[in-house]
Amino acid sequence: MAYGRWYGSQVTLASGRLLVAGGIDEADGFSVTPEIRNSDGSWSKVSNVEIGDNLYYPRLLVGPQLAPNVDSVYILAGVGQRSVYRLDLPVAGTEGTLVNTGIRLSAAAGWERPLAMVNATQVLVQLDSGATELLTLPTTATGKPSVKSAGRMIQARPWSNFTVLPTGDVLANGGSGAVEVEKLVKVAYHAELWSAKTQTWTTMASELRPRLYHSTAVLLADGRVQSMGGGAPGPVLGTNAQTYSPSYLFNTDGRASVRPTLNAIPAVLNLGSTTRTITVGDASTIKRVTLVKTSSVTHSYNTEQRFLELGFTQVNATTLRLTAPANAATATPGYYWLSVINAAEVPSISKLVAVLQ
Repeated sequence: MAYGRWYGSQVTLASGRLLVAGGIDEADGFSVTPEIRNSDGSWSKVSNVEIGDNLYYPRLLVGPQLAPNVDSVYILAGVGQRSVYRLDLPVAGTEGTLVNTGIRLSAAAGWERPLAMVNATQVLVQLDSGATELLTLPTTATGKPSVKSAGRMIQARPWSNFTVLPTGDVLANGGSGAVEVEKLVKVAYHAELWSAKTQTWTTMASELRPRLYHSTAVLLADGRVQSMGGGAPGPVLGTNAQTYSPSYLFNTDGRASVRPTLNAIPAVLNLGSTTRTITVGDASTIKRVTLVKTSSVTHSYNTEQRFLELGFTQVNATTLRLTAPANAATATPGYYWLSVINAAEVPSISKLVAVLQ
């Protein structure tokens, strides 16, 4: 790369290239010029573009394709990261275009607050106040993003994490009432769950240890969430981990729920394909097939995480035929957890599939 990027962000583009933006250079100044890692391993500066605000882990959101052979990325920038910008990056050449969409979140959403792509066009954003909003990205070149309320958590929780579950719901864990990394104030031991259907938050089980600055949380293949780390610096050094078991793993009497069985999947799911099949224990019980992209999380920001719902048809008693995502702007290239879900909203143990052109 041409610039140092301490606290920089990286995201996979629809074209398969990697966009790197923000961070601090060797002279403790902000690296305002984005760069792209090309498919051949070379690096290119994005000419004509400077991103000059809040460059600690800038939030990079790959949006729908608005023009042929152009990657479109939305960025939360400006004071409090309230303003929504769009960065267009033609696949050919090194020039980019950065435009202010004119759309803003209702309040500040600092870089110590998480967000999550809950489908191909919507982003769940935690505001500084503890309220959350849904940012909807346009699907046409003339469209604009939109923002609406998506519920409120019971407290503000900087340095928390958002983890998208196989059902499309979002788990929030960790954080506290203090932005300052050395303080132990109003620690949020409790988890909260955001329902994609009702767009409301519900208080869930509590952790035993605080998860603050430098903590992480990732989705596991069995549908649980691993919560780890925290500290360094901080009031508590979290050289440990805990595992959260979502309520879909239990019946109302506390016993383990009966999970659908996912027996075999293809190694690769090609975009636009309608011929790939999976085998399950009982195809008649499967009501949903979902993808969650594998995690790349640090500092309350999971750059690659996104959730997708797949269409499918039943072939026989144990086989389902999948309808793959239409394009790479919907499902950016990489590895995803594939799950099947029954009528009780209980997911199977997931399997990894590569989503490629």
